[in-house]
Amino acid sequence: MTGIICPHPLIPSPRGRGEIGYIALARACPPLAGKRAEYLLRRISKYRVRAFTFIILLLALSGMAGAGALDISQFGMGARAIAMGKAQAAAQDPASIFINPANAKAIDQFSATSMYSNLAEDLNFSELGLVFPIREGSLGTAGISYLGSTLSGMQATSLDANGRTYPVSSFDYGSKLLILGYGKTVAPNVSAGGLLKIFSKSFEGIQGGSGTGADIDLGFNYYPRDNLVLGAILQNILPQWLSSIGWGTGLAEDIPFNIKVGGAYTPITDLLMLADYDSSGILHFGTEYWIRKNLALRGGLEDLSNSLNFSAGAGVKYAGFSFDYAYCVDVSVWSNSAHYFSIGYELPHKTFESRPIMPANRMDNNAYL
Repeated sequence: MTGIICPHPLIPSPRGRGEIGYIALARACPPLAGKRAEYLLRRISKYRVRAFTFIILLLALSGMAGAGALDISQFGMGARAIAMGKAQAAAQDPASIFINPANAKAIDQFSATSMYSNLAEDLNFSELGLVFPIREGSLGTAGISYLGSTLSGMQATSLDANGRTYPVSSFDYGSKLLILGYGKTVAPNVSAGGLLKIFSKSFEGIQGGSGTGADIDLGFNYYPRDNLVLGAILQNILPQWLSSIGWGTGLAEDIPFNIKVGGAYTPITDLLMLADYDSSGILHFGTEYWIRKNLALRGGLEDLSNSLNFSAGAGVKYAGFSFDYAYCVDVSVWSNSAHYFSIGYELPHKTFESRPIMPANRMDNNAYL
């Protein structure tokens, strides 16, 4: 009897320890459901499959996000955000517009963002984004971002006569997300925007193991004072019949709706404080302090109701480039603690040298005499 291992875009380690029943696997992996899963379920009393650390974390995350597929953009956009507890609702930086498109109000120059992380030496996660202000933001700002996660060498296993697990075959898993966004100022103290998100997932080597879907986010910001921003985001607002991820097996994964609210406050120059709240019950807190003109230190935490995750990092800016680093400690699953790296670029603002206007020389009437 073959055991099926179910990878997930946010779950790093296929080499953990522990066991889990086929029921949990069938619920966690809709593309593997159907007649084959039913057959496995009927034999659960006789067979069990080795579950890896990433499956355990999947079930925990699914409980926080509600039933359905996970939106990998909630993983965090950029090392700066992850260092600050993933608080991005009102972060006002280029990467944050792919969480709240209303943050586009703060971007008036072309920008590029990126992030890379290798989780538990198994899952590669990368992000690349471009932000295009239209007429320096006077007509709004558009952006495009690509997120990808890959997990290679997943193994289907079988049990021998002694109940020991041995590999039978291997397959790869991939999850991709393309985000198209736009935001602009809609009133003196209000900005708004929207995101179109296109999902793609695949289990290579498994029949029917690919799925696609799309959804939409709406974001709003209110600026009551120069040093305070309040943000709200409606994530995955489309109904299930329009937005669910359809798999080759004919099954569909709902993309859970979420409401995120947050704020950014600058009490003194060079100090930023952020806080977000998700309707799923997750709190995010972060702070950033620029100890020098080009050097920032950051810290944050994420309250997952049953545990706290901590993060810290730093950022450097030079000649339009930004280099950000974060380290996040996952208290619930220590093997998920990881390093994050980002490189960004923002086109410098144009400056013009002003010169005094010299008065025209008076004509000497005797010059031609």
